[in-house]
Amino acid sequence: MASTRVGLCARRSIISGFDACGYATFSKASNQQEQSTNAPVFQYVGQHRKPSHKVFVWGFSFTGALGIPSFVVPDSGRKKPRKYQLTPYRLETAEQISSAACGYGFTLIASSTKDVTKLWGMGLNKDSQLGFQRTQHSRLFSMGNNSYGQCGRRIVEDEAYSGSHMLHKMEGVGNSKVVQVACGQDHSLFLTEGGQVYACGWGADGQTGVGHHNVCSTPTQVAGDLAGVAVQQVSTYGDCSLAVSKDGQLYGWGNSEYRQLASISEATQVNIPHHIPLRGCGKVVQAACGGTQVAVLNERGEVFVWGYGILGKGPKLSESSTPEMIPPTLFGRSDFNPSVTVTKIRCGLSHFAAVTDRGELFVWGKNVRGCLGIGKRDDQFFPWRVTVPGHVVDVACGVDHMVALVKSLL
Repeated sequence: MASTRVGLCARRSIISGFDACGYATFSKASNQQEQSTNAPVFQYVGQHRKPSHKVFVWGFSFTGALGIPSFVVPDSGRKKPRKYQLTPYRLETAEQISSAACGYGFTLIASSTKDVTKLWGMGLNKDSQLGFQRTQHSRLFSMGNNSYGQCGRRIVEDEAYSGSHMLHKMEGVGNSKVVQVACGQDHSLFLTEGGQVYACGWGADGQTGVGHHNVCSTPTQVAGDLAGVAVQQVSTYGDCSLAVSKDGQLYGWGNSEYRQLASISEATQVNIPHHIPLRGCGKVVQAACGGTQVAVLNERGEVFVWGYGILGKGPKLSESSTPEMIPPTLFGRSDFNPSVTVTKIRCGLSHFAAVTDRGELFVWGKNVRGCLGIGKRDDQFFPWRVTVPGHVVDVACGVDHMVALVKSLL
């Protein structure tokens, strides 16, 4: 069964894709409060129920993006709001959550059954990025701020987004089913079941990949070196975009001010997809494209990084135009566990996450408002394992918070 994922625009928009039977992917505290914040906290669903799937959240909680009301509006047992949750916190959910996506101060989670997909939004909703709660039966929708056409519809001058009850059905992606949506700062990418990539939104850095630097409010198929290529995954978070083909090749376009695309062009803005040669990296299976840094995962479960920022190989490596492999030992490979491999890589604006085949979660990068979940607010220069009870299935990264989907060991 084909899956469909929800993508959140990094700022104030959200785009969701559906199919008929698939799922949506998508004050300074006192010392006493600080100590309690650093300790793992678990909430369990129901009185006599131990579900096999759980959701954990952490990071900046004051926006409501973690879905814990008492953190924002304290109850009788808490006198002050909790701005930061520095370790994984069990989110109470009535149903099994199948996917999650994180934006700027808001989160979307989804569950699916045989007949229906349900979406829940939490956090900031100033531009109606969480939408309006009502049943929808068509396939692709957008909601939130459309100032640059990132929601794939006509730009309306002086449009008021706050309090909007409109969900806009998107047109222009052809007749193929949309299987993935990836949203950048002010642009959006759509991957169809047939492996074609469409884009819309702000194009000043070439991030839409449609051959110009103008705003594009209608989803348009990208070409360049991607013409005729079947794509299996797209990734973006800032103003740079990446695509992984089904035969394991990497393609990129958009902003290259931080040397993300230095291997294919001296220009700092690339407005059409180019094939990125990766010597020594092998066949690529996944890519993660943050604001200034890039990571790819190969078929051997190895992670390579480049760009600018905290790349994961210590404080001495902050800039590279060529891929650098993070030693597998940093993800738990050893003489006792020689076969450990990374199976998923994800990114926020300035940090990365990796999930291994053992269900362990590793993070590194800028620890914005405690988003890494490592119990402190210091930046992390090497992959560090996050203590999450259970087998991590997947993780979603925001700017300052994260969500992990976990399979219980109980």
